[in-house]
Amino acid sequence: MRLAVLAFFVLALAAPVAATGDLASGDKVAGTVLAIESSRGQDYLVRVDRESLRPVSKRVAVGGHAYAWSFSPDGRRLALGVDRVNGVRIFDVRRLKRLGQLRTWSGGISTIAWLGPRRLLGWEPAGLFMLDPIARRRLASPQASGDVVSALRAGSRLALLMAPIQEIGPAQLAVVGVDGAVRTVPLGRIRAGMRPEGDGMGQSYRPALVYDMDGRVFVLGAGGDPMAEVDVARLAVTYHEPKHSQTLLTRFRNWIEPAAAAKLPLTGSFRDALWLGEGKIAFWGYESISVGTDRVEMKQIGLSVVDTNDWTIKTIDSSAWGARFGGSTLLAWYQHGGLNGYSLDGAQRYHLFGGDALGVVATYGSRAFVAFDHKPLHVIDAATGEVLGTRRGLPRLLDSGFSGW
Repeated sequence: MRLAVLAFFVLALAAPVAATGDLASGDKVAGTVLAIESSRGQDYLVRVDRESLRPVSKRVAVGGHAYAWSFSPDGRRLALGVDRVNGVRIFDVRRLKRLGQLRTWSGGISTIAWLGPRRLLGWEPAGLFMLDPIARRRLASPQASGDVVSALRAGSRLALLMAPIQEIGPAQLAVVGVDGAVRTVPLGRIRAGMRPEGDGMGQSYRPALVYDMDGRVFVLGAGGDPMAEVDVARLAVTYHEPKHSQTLLTRFRNWIEPAAAAKLPLTGSFRDALWLGEGKIAFWGYESISVGTDRVEMKQIGLSVVDTNDWTIKTIDSSAWGARFGGSTLLAWYQHGGLNGYSLDGAQRYHLFGGDALGVVATYGSRAFVAFDHKPLHVIDAATGEVLGTRRGLPRLLDSGFSGW
């Protein structure tokens, strides 16, 4: 399978809970940003130039591979979930010095939120955990029932989209506060979860979860389910069924676009989404149906933008497999290769790279980093489509302006 399609499905199937970080990038040194670099099976914490992304400091070994991250409220410390530790390591941001570590239950941490000076919340396969990162103590774990489908930081809280255990059924949203208290609200009109079946097969419904910075979480239902708008403070739920606006050409392309077949174990419905600002959410995904004993057929739903100001949906590209946002531009890539850049009103700004198999690894500011099969990363100006150059690799930037991985 071509790189672009493979990357999309690996992300959707293998990593249902996205690693998350803070809304700010910590105690800053002018013109630089903290980053994670990988080399020879090891991750390193390093400060890089904000423009060139070249290292400008010493490198400090993380002691394994780092995934989820979060800065302390004062920006002076950094918590990293590290696989070989089976827990969290704490670093001094300015001195790039390791301060200590705390073990959790199982490792594999995918979400961390440093919500208060002495309260660090997170999620791992064993469940929720709460730590005192100053005293370096593990505290009583918050309790939430169900399988976690997605998790993200929602202001001063941690929000988790939950599904029935090893079953598909009504979703619920769990919100964990700085005190560890868990509040839940049912989302009865939205299905979520995974039901294992025989011969390694199974069925899965994975809605998308986004936060709008104004205290609202949105759950974009899969498989024709509605959207849920949740006021995080009050846990008040409002359902929406946005009106879809498509041109005749868009509908025609949906009819004739061939589906992709793959040897994957899951059938069902999958959604991903990005918050764009000004009340707009971009979303995409696919439907997966069985076409044999060990094969499924995947049909993309395309890339669309829902405007939560008037609850309308505009189709941007009915053929897109995946998307990123940078430089006020939506970047879409395809099963058969190539990259398109669109304005938020759906106007196509450019097409790049013909039919080459690719995927957008990340965006940062107005730059986008495009990965090819067996080629260096290409750096482009996301707003104009100008190819700025190539690079061998890309550090993971611990900054809210960095979107990817």
